[in-house]
Amino acid sequence: MSSNENKAYQFTVVNGQVSAVFEIKNGRAKLKAMEADESYAVEGSSIIKREYDDGRIEKTIYTDDNGDGFYTKASETYEAYSAAQGLSLSLGTLNASQPATPTGVSDASLSGYRFAISGDQVTAVYELERGYQKLERIDSYETWIIQAGQVIKTEQEHGVVETTVYADVDGDGVFQKIAKDYGLTDGTSTHWLADNQHGDDGDNRWEGGRDDDAYHGGSGRDSLRGGDGSDDLYGGDDDDSLSGGIGNDDLDGGHANDTLYGDSGDDHLEGGIGDDRLQGGDGADELHGGEG
Repeated sequence: MSSNENKAYQFTVVNGQVSAVFEIKNGRAKLKAMEADESYAVEGSSIIKREYDDGRIEKTIYTDDNGDGFYTKASETYEAYSAAQGLSLSLGTLNASQPATPTGVSDASLSGYRFAISGDQVTAVYELERGYQKLERIDSYETWIIQAGQVIKTEQEHGVVETTVYADVDGDGVFQKIAKDYGLTDGTSTHWLADNQHGDDGDNRWEGGRDDDAYHGGSGRDSLRGGDGSDDLYGGDDDDSLSGGIGNDDLDGGHANDTLYGDSGDDHLEGGIGDDRLQGGDGADELHGGEG
């Protein structure tokens, strides 16, 4: 199989114009520069690329045969270059209405999220950082939908419903997180949510008191210590440090590489996804490493 057969492409289209091109290979997408001697056009469900090459025009047609947002090369042909085409295909004027990168964003600073969409459903999620795009897994406890031009992610885990809203605020095809909210699966809230003991995307540090505490670290590198009482600690995304303290505690590292200490009491430690370190401490403890 040739290297071209392993490639796919995604295009950002703004007001009928292609503003960004991504080449996808082995699950990773890389932003491709749009050269001055290239033009892209949307024709029906196909993307047409024309490139001036050695006195002639190379015409490449990309098609999305199954509607999943990923395009492949359908054909590549050559056309004669005529003087009449010079106005639209001369260097420096070809992409006058088609910026090489999304408006106001340079290749090196392009960060956010992109989505493959079918109907009102999200079929693939990509995290974009410094111009490079990585395919993110959609877990079984997550749902992604399109609503009023925004992408809504709902995640249910450990009795907590986390809702995240993504929006393309400047129309460049790259989405940003604009809101996040938390609740319970029965629609109610708890004292620890009301007391703002639920982490955001930053690095959080909490230590519980004598009561039974429930902490959800959210995204970021969090340090959670339960203190006295029977505590429920959930690290969330990124690398977290959880310590149960005194009492019968339930610790879940969540995603990434976590360190869990049971301390005193009969504790349940769940490593979650990633390379985790679990230490039971005193008491009859139950340890599960999870994936990784």
